[in-house]
Amino acid sequence: MQNTSGRAWCLGMLCLLGLCLVGRGQTTITLSSTTYLSGETETINAPLTITTASQSSVIVNPGAKITFSAGLSVTLNPGFHALSGSVFRASVDSDHDGIPDAWEVAHQLNPNDGTDATLTDSNGRTYLLSYQLGVEPGHASISNPSQTQLNVHVPN
Repeated sequence: MQNTSGRAWCLGMLCLLGLCLVGRGQTTITLSSTTYLSGETETINAPLTITTASQSSVIVNPGAKITFSAGLSVTLNPGFHALSGSVFRASVDSDHDGIPDAWEVAHQLNPNDGTDATLTDSNGRTYLLSYQLGVEPGHASISNPSQTQLNVHVPN
């Protein structure tokens, strides 16, 4: 299976020579031997997990803007490199409402309730729109986009 940029990726499947065998009900994306070039902007979404294959080269070059968003976890194994000058973001969105869990918790929303993204703040904006604009809920001006923390687990 190929994604829109032509890179091979796997959805809980075996990828071999460009051929992917899908396991029924699998919701994991595994990236391997992938290079994102300057000027590329891509968001990769997975219902559960995104993983970079162990000891496989995944490189985000300067000028590339790449986002990994998963419902459960994002795991970056040895071989993943976001080079200086690149923009790489990773987030977990348990309820798949478009707002990362860390932002929801910081703004007293429930990261397991997808309907809270449609609630409005005191300015009449939905929480989803406030997140997308980088605006604090209830404030009129645009602030710096909220930062989420990425915890990287390095397997033994």
